[in-house]
Amino acid sequence: VVIVICTVAPMAVKAEEAADSSAEPPKYEAELLWAQAAPGEVSGEVLYQAHCSNCHRTDGKGFQARFPPLVQSDFLSGNPQQLLAVVMGGLSGPITVNGVRYDEVMPPISYLYDQELALVMTYVLNQWGNTAGKITTKEVAAYRKAAALASPSPHPQK
Repeated sequence: VVIVICTVAPMAVKAEEAADSSAEPPKYEAELLWAQAAPGEVSGEVLYQAHCSNCHRTDGKGFQARFPPLVQSDFLSGNPQQLLAVVMGGLSGPITVNGVRYDEVMPPISYLYDQELALVMTYVLNQWGNTAGKITTKEVAAYRKAAALASPSPHPQK
C-alpha cells in the first residue's frame, strides 16, 4: 500500500511544480541538499520538500480526499505532540482534518535524525496559517526513547 501511495503522488507533484515555478526548493533539489548536508545543516523547508511534499504537496494543501492538508490544520493546532507521534510512528486508519475524513497510510519518517525531525516538524507547525509552536530535538529524542524506536543509521552520503 505504501508503495502505491509513494508512486502515485510524486507524479502529481512534478506536474504541479512544473505549473508553479515559484515552488522552492523543488523536490529533487531538496533531496540533493539533504543528502549532501550534515544533520541540522538544512532548513525545515528543505526537509519538508524532500520528505513530505510527495503527499502533502509543496504548498501543504494535500491531495483532495487522499492526503490531508497541513494548511491551517486543526489536526496540528490542537496538539503539536500529535504531529510528533504521527511523524515518528506513522499513521493508519481514519482521521479527520478540517472536517474532512482521510484514510490513507502515512509511513513514519523516524529514519531522519532527531535534529532534522525537530526542524521539519517545527516548519510544518508554523507554515500555511499554522501557529502551533515548536518541537525540539530533546522532545524528539525523548519520544524516540519512550517509543523504543531505533536511532537512525547514518545517511549513506554523510
